[in-house]
Amino acid sequence: MRQAVGLPETEAERGRQRAKEAHNLYLTRLASHGIVGFALLLAWLGVWAAELWKWRPRTGTSLYQRALWSGSAGAFTITVVIGTVNPTLHHGHALLAMLLYALWLNQKDSQAAGDAAALPS
Repeated sequence: MRQAVGLPETEAERGRQRAKEAHNLYLTRLASHGIVGFALLLAWLGVWAAELWKWRPRTGTSLYQRALWSGSAGAFTITVVIGTVNPTLHHGHALLAMLLYALWLNQKDSQAAGDAAALPS
């Protein structure tokens, strides 16, 4: 508007032109990947939540297993909660979240294999 009368753009006008994301993980995913990408994101978050609940630490769980579970649970919580105000699955946060998730999954799978081996046949 200001350019029409020969005045420079304001910072707010420049900011509106640069906006490339919704500052929300879910809306950004929906806009950039469509309903299929959004559904896949929700499905993956649902599986992560279900696995965390299923494999939550019980009495007798080692400190190492508790630490990995807590790291994965923290990464999940930050992804889901902070995702409402910021697209959290990019750059540093995504790398850290996936690293914690992968470490926990690896430990969980080896724990399950050990539990199965300990069962009487």
